[in-house]
Formats: sequence, C-alpha cells, structure tokens
Amino acid sequence: MFAKKRLSMAVTVAMGLGSVVAGGPAAHAQEPRLVEEVVVTGSRIARRDFTSNSPVVTVDAEQFELTNTVNTENLLNQLPQTVAGFNSTSNGGGDGTATVNLRGLGAQRTLVLMDGIRVTPSSDQGIADLNTIPPAMIERVEVVTGGASAVYGSDAIAGVVNFIMKKDFEGIDISVAQQMSGENDGGTTNFNLTMGGNFADGRGNAVVSLGYNERESLLSSEREYSRFALAQDRANDRVVPGGSTARQGTQIQVGSIKFDPDGNVSPFVQPDDLYNFAPTNYLQIPQERFQLSSFARFEINEKLEVYARGTFTNYQADRQLAPLPFGFSGPTTFTVDGNPFLTAAAQQELSERYGEGQPDVNGNGLADQVNVLLFGRVTTPREFISNRNVAQFVFGARGDITDNWSYDVYFSEGRFENAETVIGQLSNPSLFQALLLDTSDPDNVTCQDTSLDCVPANIYGEGNLTPEMEDFFLVDVNANTDVTQRVFAANINGDSGSFELPGGKIGFAGGYEFIYNSSDFRPSENLGNPNLNQQAFPPVNGKFHSKSLFAEFYAPILSGAPFAEILALEGAYRTSDYTTVGTVDAYKIAVEWAPIADIRFRTSFNTAVRAPNIDELFGPQSFAAQGAVDPCSAVAFEEGIADVAGRRALCIATGVPDNLVFSPDINLPADQVRALTGGNPDLAEEEADTFTAGFVLTPAMLPGLTVSVDYFSIEMAQRIGIFGGGGENILSTCYGDPNIGGLGSPFCNAVVRFPGGPVELTLANNQNAAESNLEGVDLAVQYSWDNSLGFWTVNYASTFSMENSFVAFTGANEVDCAGRFGNTCNPLIGTADPEYRHRATLRWNNNANLTAQLVWQHIGELDNTDTTAVTEFRTIDAYDYLDGSVSYKFMENYRATFGVNNIADKEPPRAGANAVFDQIGRMFFLNVGASF
Repeated sequence: MFAKKRLSMAVTVAMGLGSVVAGGPAAHAQEPRLVEEVVVTGSRIARRDFTSNSPVVTVDAEQFELTNTVNTENLLNQLPQTVAGFNSTSNGGGDGTATVNLRGLGAQRTLVLMDGIRVTPSSDQGIADLNTIPPAMIERVEVVTGGASAVYGSDAIAGVVNFIMKKDFEGIDISVAQQMSGENDGGTTNFNLTMGGNFADGRGNAVVSLGYNERESLLSSEREYSRFALAQDRANDRVVPGGSTARQGTQIQVGSIKFDPDGNVSPFVQPDDLYNFAPTNYLQIPQERFQLSSFARFEINEKLEVYARGTFTNYQADRQLAPLPFGFSGPTTFTVDGNPFLTAAAQQELSERYGEGQPDVNGNGLADQVNVLLFGRVTTPREFISNRNVAQFVFGARGDITDNWSYDVYFSEGRFENAETVIGQLSNPSLFQALLLDTSDPDNVTCQDTSLDCVPANIYGEGNLTPEMEDFFLVDVNANTDVTQRVFAANINGDSGSFELPGGKIGFAGGYEFIYNSSDFRPSENLGNPNLNQQAFPPVNGKFHSKSLFAEFYAPILSGAPFAEILALEGAYRTSDYTTVGTVDAYKIAVEWAPIADIRFRTSFNTAVRAPNIDELFGPQSFAAQGAVDPCSAVAFEEGIADVAGRRALCIATGVPDNLVFSPDINLPADQVRALTGGNPDLAEEEADTFTAGFVLTPAMLPGLTVSVDYFSIEMAQRIGIFGGGGENILSTCYGDPNIGGLGSPFCNAVVRFPGGPVELTLANNQNAAESNLEGVDLAVQYSWDNSLGFWTVNYASTFSMENSFVAFTGANEVDCAGRFGNTCNPLIGTADPEYRHRATLRWNNNANLTAQLVWQHIGELDNTDTTAVTEFRTIDAYDYLDGSVSYKFMENYRATFGVNNIADKEPPRAGANAVFDQIGRMFFLNVGASF
C-alpha cells in the first residue's frame, strides 16, 4: 500500500544507508523494519535503499528530550551548518520570533517544512517561526544543505529544514519539564499532553497534542558581564564602561556640552558622561505559549487515503529596550530666557553660543529661544508586547494509481496574526510643544501652546523628567499584521515499470504547485504618521502568487557491477511563474558512484532562485541603526586617515563646516548611523549556483562506522539587500574609496547631513546589487558499538568555513566574513561565522532503561573586522561548551531526564558577536513523563 512508501529516514539510517544522524540512531532500541520505499528530504522520489545525494543531517526525537529542547531553534542553532538565527536572547535585533539560518545566508533563504509541506510564514519576509512547531510531536528533523529550489521552489537557496512529525501514535503521553539557571533565575516550564489511537481496524489514526510553555524574563542587569555597555579607550588600549551619547538628560551635540541635574551646563566628557543603556534590556525575552495540534488519516480503500493536519499556536513574546533616545529628527527649538529648568548661567551661555539672530522680546540680552541639535534619552524603558496567533490546516489525499505509480494531492491554508503594542514611543510634536514655554509669569510657567493639557518638560539634566512630563510626550503605539499563505500541490511518484536499466528501474516524480502569499500591516495613526512619531511605519499591503511545474528522475545506471556497486544519475527541473518577477527556472543534476559497497562518492550541481518577498517588494520606509564612525569626526581622525587633506576637502564639500571637520562635535550620536530602508517593487529574483562533492564511507571491516565528507560552494548573484550594505558601508565608501566613492557618487549622495554638519541618515532602499560566495567543508562521523557495559554512540558533525565573502554592490571591495565578526560582517550574515565549529556527542545506553549523553560544542576563534580595536576586542578565543544529561525509564511507563547545559558556566565574550554564545550561564533541567 502507498502508506508503506513514505517511511522514515531513521529507518534508512538503521539499515546502514549512509546518511549521518546528528544525534545518532537508537539502533539498540528497536530492529529496523522492512520497507518497500522511502522518501528523504531533498527529493520527492520514493525508492528502496535511498541515500541522499545532498548532504542530510538528521536530529532525532531523543536529542530533543536529552537536551530538554523546548524551543527547537536552540538545538538547531548548535548544528555546525547553521548560523544563529533569532532565539530566546534576541531582544534588540529580534522580533520575538525564532528562526533557523542555514549557512548564514539568512532565514529568508532557508525553507522550513513540516512533513514536506511549507510551514506558514510568520512575517511579510516569508520566514517561518519555529515557535509554531509542536515539539512533542517531532519524530525527527531532516536538514538538507545546498540549493533545493529545483525540488521545493523559492526560499530554499541555503537549504531545507523538514520537521517530520509522529505518525500512527497510539496511547497517551504526558510530560512536564522545568529548567532553571544556576543563579536561580531565567526559568522555563513546559507541559505536553499527547493522545492518539487507531480506529477502523487500523485503517485510520488520529492524534491530538496540547502544549504549554512559559519562559521567565531575565534582565541584562542580572549578569555581571552584561550590566554595562562597553566602550573602547583606544588611546590607552583598554575596555571601559561606555554607552550612548544620547544619555538620560541632554547633550547638546554642537559644542559638546551637556546639562547637569541642576540645570547648569558643562563640557561633555567621554566616557564619563556616556549613558549606560545595557541594564534595562532583556537578556532572555519572556514567552508564554499555547499549542494545539491534530493529525489524522483514514484509508478509504487500497487506492485512496485521506489525511488532515491542523496546528494552532498562540504566544506572547515581549521585548524590552533601553529608554528611547531623542533628537535624531533634527534641530530642536527650546526656550532659554526665563526657563525655570535652567540656571541663569546656563541661560547666558546658551544665548551667547546659539542665540545669534534669535528674538529678544524684552531686550535683556538673552535669546528667547534657540534652535540646536539636542540628543537625550527619556527614562521609561520601551516595551514591545507581541501577541501572535498562527494557524495552519492541511487537507489531502494520496494513494496508488497503479502498482508502481502513486499520487499525493493537498491544499494548505495558513494564517499569521500579530497584535503588537509598543510602550514608550516618542511623539515629536508633543515633545516640541513641551519645550516652548510661556515665561511671562515666573511663578506659573506654562507651555506656549497649552492644548491637550501640555506639561512643560525638563530635559535639562539627568533625573529631571517626571512621570507626568513623560506621560505628555510619550505615546503607546500599536499595529496589526496579517499574513496568509495558501498552497495547492499535486504530486505523482513512480518508476519505469517493466523497463529497467542495468542498475534497476528509473524513478520519477513530478507535479504542480500553486502558492499564494499576502501580508497586511495596519499601524495605529500615531505609529504610521511621521509627524507624530520619531520612527514612523506607514501601512503596507502586498500580495503575489506563483505557479510551478516540476519534475525529477533517478536513473540507476549500474548496480552490483565490478567497480560500480552503484552508479546513478539524478536530475530535477522546476519552472515557476511569479506575478512579480515573471518566469524563473531552476535545475539540479547529481551523480553517485560506489565502486565498492564500503564507499560512495556523490556530487551535485544546482541552480537556485529566490523571488523577493513582500517586505522586500513593498515594505515601508523605516530606519535601521548600525554601529559606525563618521569619517569626518574626531574618532575617524584618531583611528588614522591616509589622505587627511583629501578627506577634509570632501567633508567640507559634503556639508561639514570647516571648523568642525575632525572635531568631536560631529561624532555620531550613540555611535550609530541610521539607514532609511524600504521596499522596491522593481526587484528581480536572486540567483545562486550550488555545488557539492563528497563521499560517504561505511567500511565493512569496522561495522557501525559512518564517515561523510562534503565540499560545498554557493555563489549568489543579484542578492537582495539594502543599498551599499547599510549605513556604515555607505559612509566608508563615500569617504574612503576613491574608485567608486567621492563627491557626486551614489554613496555620497546617499549621505544626508544636518545643516550643522552631523550625519542625519543614509538612504539605503532595497536593490539587487549584492553578490556573495560561500565555500566550506562538512565532516561528519558516527560510530556505534556494543560491549559488556552497554551500547555506545559517538557522533561528530563539523563545518570548516573556507570563505564567506560578500560584495555589497558592483565595484565594492570584497569582504570575507569567514572567521570574523564586527560592524562590517554582522549586518551581512546576521552574526559571526567561525572558520571551524563542531557538535560532538557521546551517548551510552545500558541496553535497558538508562541512557547518558555528553555534548561538546566547539566554536572556533573569531577576529574583529575592526583592526584598530583595542587588544581585548580584536579576537574572540575559541569557546567550548559541555552539556550532560541522564535519562531513566522505570516501571515500564515512566521516564525522567536530568541534565545540565553549559556545565562549566562559561560567560559570553565581552567583544560582541553574542548571538553565537550562551547568554544565561549554567542551566539545570528536569523532565518527567509517562506513556500509557
């Protein structure tokens, strides 16, 4: 029957077919079943004894239990094939979702499937949120690296992550897990209940699973290594507590003076006067999650089986950032003469410095008001409260057409809804209203415009803003986002029947797929209107669909012949018609050759494409901040400039006053530059060529050993990204690259300065301008053996990154981010990419009820792209983490697992790249469960 043809990859591994499982097969626990045919992620062709020509890593369900993985991204991010995506510690750069990022090419280039069907995206970027995957129902996860667009379509340039769910579940399974750090904080509680059974004499099966997860918040202030923002004292080659120039209180950018708490003014001194923005940020974001999942199938007859799947997830994931900085929108006008919040001396100095040409109505020699660049910070932390609902329903039918041909037809509809509220946003008009005062009655100073019960604001000195003041100019904003995806697919699968090659029958698969995507972003008025909000996000609505035809073949040319135990050719082709970019094509060709049974060589070439997503096409204009140095500032001068005279002339020509060039008065506020980014409806598709070549060794003289080595290369063209690679690259290219920068170049034209000289923003909308090249080697080893002490498995998986280069635009210098971190690379690949990393496990079972595991994760050394950084920040030494756990099954139905993650309690490095490293410290967990 057809159902027998779609069995698990775990079966093929147990049968010794060569794919390495990250966690190791539990071969001692059960005997492999006899199967007719199997389907493995990376191909739709079902056949006997299938070993993938694409590198496949499989994580089995036992790994999730032995590591107490509640959020699946935490385990996937340990695989050497991945670069850390958004997770529970992604407070600042994340959005509360959880993602997987294969090869560091971006989560939008990694396709996530559940049982081979696309998981509903949870953003207008088309990215699946792993929070929606029910962990209790996972049987295993298959990770295919290398382009898979010919098989699965767009979004699979980096590869595919396929969650295979439990089938034919019978009984009741219940589990409760608790996790807590060694500091008795950062706890997580998880509860799962799964019930299922067969009916109609085994022709049908239905499963329902309930899940609840609660994760506590953890502030940066609760760890010594994260309590302070750090700065570099380059002159003395040391790291000091630092922070942002936009401090609580106010710095006047022009003149580099600040307001003291008593309303006086004094020089702004670094680093003493920097604002420490770190403590109020979450180190671990809180989450509360409810999940309901159901799976059912029913065999109507031998030719027809119907199936259905429904998953629903509701969760709230909050983020908290430092209080909002203000002043980025331009010069601010505020009252000087008679301002009760300023000392007489301060009024006099401000009038002398900035009062020229300003009115002096009473003729006392003091300017009534001044207009200068102010940079400060409010006192209320920003809270981002997201409530998300994600539902997906799948209905399908499958069966046999003939003895050697089968079909599978399904329809999937998924919907993502997000209601987000942001507490502590700034209303610019209200702040400006509160800074212009009516001082005609010194005993009753009010706002000049008293509408809306205006409260005069004292931003002049740290600690002077009261809750009543902030209540007037801070607003709560909200937005609703709806994302819908519909998929209709019809697949056939079969072989050549009576016609056979010397190696066997030719396998075929093909079909049709229709995919519809839409997104609707609806902000509240005070979020969408730039006149009301410092960082406005206007509404956006976009949609597109695609129609695809695809076909595959597998041709076993020889089998069991001299010097050709296996010789086979595999191919795939897909053509897709998008309503946005038109027709795109992708193909795959692969060869496998096993001269003897002990070793098999494999190679494949793929062309892959990715159509732009809704955000890239239609996204609103918004700001992205990036760490940077103004090339015309004192910081740039101190770091060294090859042509000082030429740089000075260019700075003046681009709007910096002569007397301020190389002065601290134009240092970037908060050491960041803002890039104004947004969608581009004229984008074309991305293109990639993927090549892999390697071998799988299973020596008969050493049973239980499997070794695989695979070289990979991914070359991308027309890569979609913000112009110039972001604000930092725009600045450095404009002022530092004489070939494509300089006055009048697109890069200098993209730099917008305030009239006083400081950088206001850079213009960086999406373009098909970038290129990238990824090259490396995957090595995996698995060895299992049995002795008097029990059953043992050693599993080792590693990646050597030889190149991870990026060209932001035509003519730009190539940046190689393999083994590097810092402001240049982090925006390009998401976070650091070590040249070498591995995950190794040693697992033991006493051939009965006791299992123990030790995990060793290694993260290789990293170098800073900033070669002028202080010594401590130039390199991050290699890191090693050890995790251990013990699981025991007792009284037939019960089990308990106890473990410790980050046994050595290693702290993350101070130099950055922290998404790669554990942020919490030693973590203890206990998971107890029962099955009936």
